[in-house]
Amino acid sequence: MKLKLLGLLLVAGATVTSCKKSDVAETNIVTGPISEIKAPAGFTWSGSRDVSMSLGITDNSAGNQIHTIKIYTADPSQGGELISSGSATVIAPFNTKFGLSSIIKEVYVEKIAPSGAVIGKSIALTSDNMSAAISASTITPAISSKGGFGRQKLSVVNEPTPSVPGGATVIASSGTTYNLPSGTYVINSNTTANFNPFGQNAVVY
Repeated sequence: MKLKLLGLLLVAGATVTSCKKSDVAETNIVTGPISEIKAPAGFTWSGSRDVSMSLGITDNSAGNQIHTIKIYTADPSQGGELISSGSATVIAPFNTKFGLSSIIKEVYVEKIAPSGAVIGKSIALTSDNMSAAISASTITPAISSKGGFGRQKLSVVNEPTPSVPGGATVIASSGTTYNLPSGTYVINSNTTANFNPFGQNAVVY
């Protein structure tokens, strides 16, 4: 009798366990193709970008001597790391292109003049093509549409023709050498003229 009762209890326990397992809901994980994954607006999958910079010298105090240019991730006195370095003059700018982390939004530009004078400034990277004009005391950044600072252009100014005072001596003969003492002269031909530098002034038109 005891064995029969024990058998009935085991059967009942197995039935209850089976019911509990069937009550657990199965969760299916649904995945779509990776091409359907969308990133927020402004997000870029790339961790770096290429930045082009052209740094021109407008400081004429050293003539056409070479200035050293250095570009850092930040102020080097505060731990900024060197990105690129080179040289520039008033005629030839320093053009460089380098890879930079997308999280870096500005760089630190430093100029060392031939005299050893150093100036530096942080430049916001508002574009991947930047240029800057570096004077003796400041650095002025700008967005470069062509990715280069370029050579400085010379402007030609049309000066008015000066008026010749009355009484001027006109020299019209070519192939002749003239010794010009003090006085006013108008030279209208290819002429060789000698000027007396001692105590006499000649004005030539």
